[in-house]
Amino acid sequence: MEPKIKAFLQAAYDTYQGGRPEPSKALAKSLETLCREIEDIELSPANLAPRQEPVCQHLDSLLTLAESGPGKDFAAAIRTLLPDLHWLYRYDVADFLPAFSENWAHAEIIGPKGMAYCDSFRIGLILQGPNTFYPDHQHPAVEVYYVLAGTADWQQGCGPLVPQAPGSLILHPSGVPHVMRTGDEPILAVFAWHGEVFESADWCPGALEAAAKSAEG
Repeated sequence: MEPKIKAFLQAAYDTYQGGRPEPSKALAKSLETLCREIEDIELSPANLAPRQEPVCQHLDSLLTLAESGPGKDFAAAIRTLLPDLHWLYRYDVADFLPAFSENWAHAEIIGPKGMAYCDSFRIGLILQGPNTFYPDHQHPAVEVYYVLAGTADWQQGCGPLVPQAPGSLILHPSGVPHVMRTGDEPILAVFAWHGEVFESADWCPGALEAAAKSAEG
């Protein structure tokens, strides 16, 4: 297990070191922080049993796409971890979004609840099915997404929905609300948190009600 996780971390380090052409100062600072965390980590494997969620039906096809895209090194490392991944769906929103539980899941690889324990940063994967809206949510941690496969719309605060293609790096500052919306294709992305990593994400006030009304309309 440990060599597989090390290979995944090396892919993350190489991706964050490369960044993207002329990243914003805030994104560049977050990427530097994540690289430093990866350099300093001492792996302590946790005993998590492999687990899947319904949305994992899209995983293999998305990973195949990623293996020929800009995140191919990430994808190769993830492919070796597939049998060990512990996928979770943690939201209770059936009253508002009954199909959401079948169209979203995450697998934490490094972190307080990861396949290897770490208390200073989190890194793992998210899967979101097609035609799915992930409502406004926020968290104290700073978050960086790297899109591996699939193009989706991402929004921060009151800003516009912006399509983000594979290879995109997306920064969510601490406490800033954000949403993700897929169209006809699902998405696979790597998430990384630094800062306050023990506090979970919370829905923004009224987010679920607004999402439910939008789904009805």
